Amino acid sequence: MVLVGERRQKILEVVSSGKAVTVEELSRILDVSPSTVRRDLRFLESKGLL
Repeated sequence: MVLVGERRQKILEVVSSGKAVTVEELSRILDVSPSTVRRDLRFLESKGLL
């Protein structure tokens, strides 16, 4: 199981690679539900990281 901070860091790494990625792709990469990915994306956006 991946910790929240590690999961969010991985999202930042994937997004910053410059390639387009969908919520579904991130969900598969991280082995979490799409709603978890969306929640993490909202959190990262609220912190100004996205």
